[in-house]
Amino acid sequence: MKRVHLETSTLIWTACILLIAGSILMVSVQLRTNYNNAVSEVYRENANLAIALEEHVRRVIRDTDENLITLKDEYKHDSSVTMPARELLKRVLSSQVVSQVSIVDEKGNEVASAVKPTDSGNVADREYFIVHRDATSDRPFIGKPQTGRTTGKVSFALSRRIDKPDGNFGGVVNAQVSVDYFGAFFRQMGLGDTKNFAVVGTDGIIRARLEGEKISSAIDISQGEIFRMAQQKQAVSFPAKSVFDGKNRFNSLRVMPDYPLFVVVGTTVEQGLAPYYRQRNWYYFMTGCFDLVVVGFGLLLVWQLKRQSRNQQRKTQIQMVLKEIAETAVLSQSLDELYATVHHLAENVLPAKNFYFAVLDESSDQIIVPYCLDDTNTVPRKRPVGKGLTEYVMRLGHPVHLTAADIARLHGDGEIELRFTPVDEYLGVPLMNSKGNVFGVVSINLIAEKQSFTEEDIEVSTIIAAQVSMAIERKQAEEALKEANENLERKVEERTQELQAVNQELTAQNEEMLSMNEEIASLNQNLTGVNEELEQRVVERTADLTGVHEELTARYGELVESQAAQRRNAEIQAVLREIADAAVVAVSLDELSVQLRSICPGATAVADRADGAEGTTFEMVRLLM
Repeated sequence: MKRVHLETSTLIWTACILLIAGSILMVSVQLRTNYNNAVSEVYRENANLAIALEEHVRRVIRDTDENLITLKDEYKHDSSVTMPARELLKRVLSSQVVSQVSIVDEKGNEVASAVKPTDSGNVADREYFIVHRDATSDRPFIGKPQTGRTTGKVSFALSRRIDKPDGNFGGVVNAQVSVDYFGAFFRQMGLGDTKNFAVVGTDGIIRARLEGEKISSAIDISQGEIFRMAQQKQAVSFPAKSVFDGKNRFNSLRVMPDYPLFVVVGTTVEQGLAPYYRQRNWYYFMTGCFDLVVVGFGLLLVWQLKRQSRNQQRKTQIQMVLKEIAETAVLSQSLDELYATVHHLAENVLPAKNFYFAVLDESSDQIIVPYCLDDTNTVPRKRPVGKGLTEYVMRLGHPVHLTAADIARLHGDGEIELRFTPVDEYLGVPLMNSKGNVFGVVSINLIAEKQSFTEEDIEVSTIIAAQVSMAIERKQAEEALKEANENLERKVEERTQELQAVNQELTAQNEEMLSMNEEIASLNQNLTGVNEELEQRVVERTADLTGVHEELTARYGELVESQAAQRRNAEIQAVLREIADAAVVAVSLDELSVQLRSICPGATAVADRADGAEGTTFEMVRLLM
């Protein structure tokens, strides 16, 4: 049993471990899928934002550059600042994209400015002036962010070279694109708390960058992963560690082929995967709950298995005890031995420390206690029938389980009388014979015990009481049979003696009868001759009686014939009288004829039965008809 229990427990825990491992594996696979989906979603969102940012930057740069081209053409036309040129300067400045628009001659002096008069200063030391002075390319130049001397604002230059009619360097037309403008644009997108946006030159210098509420520029990232990926000259999404704060970000980058710029939209891993982390935590929580449920279920199964094993062991023990009690009921030599053995076996399955049997003696109307083992020492071995707990159980005829409060209540109601020291609990089961009559009680008392009687205890006590009842009835039947056999043997002995005396008497009488038989035999010989003579006389007398019988028979026949003839004559005379009366009464022959016809059947019948003596009369009747 223990080995089976151990194997089953091992199987249960193995199944629990497999379930937990399976749930962890499933959650891991699902989380990996969700992670990839979340990363893909972040990249997709960033790529879309990068496309939008690229288009906006391109439009801003293109519009500003077109204005610069127009301004350059106006200036080249007559090498002077015309009124249209001045109006154009103001219009470009009013777009809020740029903070300054100016025209610089070949010496770096501002000849026209949207903010200050032309005598405001020299910009020959500025990067954009040096680049256009030393190069002959007509492509626009986008410089590094700097603080403007006239505006005091951070901006980067978008400039074009002005050539003289002879092709020599004639100056620069310049627009200072405001970094703050890009910051305002990023904020308008409403994603500054979760995204960072950057416009970066192909030289690795940031033109404008917004993260949260902070806008920055003029930062060199040429040594970072973002700049390295920008060298691929294509749109790409990738994770990278920021050179600003060291945070890992999901970045989407797009290189602008028509300008020396690329745009980057980045999301920190914590922000981009926040929904995934919440989902992951929820999965971890649910997996933990599931694992706890599995462990709890495993513990419950193991506990249930142990309980079932204990119950099975107890049932097996109870069955063994009941079997031994049944065997004891058959094999015990006396009831005293039976009582003691039953108590000893009952203690293995019941709290039966205080245990006794009580049996009703109907002949003396007393309660007999043939066996008792009780710590109170207050159970009497013999007492008159009264209102004790034994009698209470016998009256009810079924098992009775009482607590101390129940006993006190019954005593207060007058149902019972206390005859012993109060107990904590009482269990009484009636003893019944095969006819269903209660003849005793099995009682168990709990005194200062830490346990109570259970329903199973009551059932076991009932079975034990039934076994004991059958055993007591069997023993009583055996004792009654033994007593009957002894009485029968005594009667047989007495009858044997009587038969011996009668036999002696009959023997004497037999001898006397033998002598009488001899005398009778001699008399029989004498009677034989007499008998033959009597037989001869009987034969003769029988012949005489036969003749007399024949004569009497003949005379009886004659007498019968004479009586019949007399009856026929009387009938004929009666008919003749009726005919005569009819003839006298009749008025006419027809009436007479009718009356004769009514009389005729009877007359005819009479005539038919008449002999020859009356034939003449009958003929006369027939003539009258």
